[in-house]
Amino acid sequence: MAFMMFNVYDDENRSADVAAGAFSEIEGQLDGDLGAGRKMRGELPFEVPADSERFELVFEPDFLGFGQAIFEIHADEIEG
Repeated sequence: MAFMMFNVYDDENRSADVAAGAFSEIEGQLDGDLGAGRKMRGELPFEVPADSERFELVFEPDFLGFGQAIFEIHADEIEG
């Protein structure tokens, strides 16, 4: 499951829970094979504190823990 490769942390380094009930409302799943040069678009629902200003989205594509990408997200960039 693709959502297991993603974690979200708030500005106090607390991890966010996946909003499991929201999966029926999202557009596009981040799942499946992705060939070289291809792109994928989808949504991942997380429950984050309303009073946090900044979050880090951590993507770890290898379940063994080798390599990760970290993206900074500001509260004004979040939909919902």
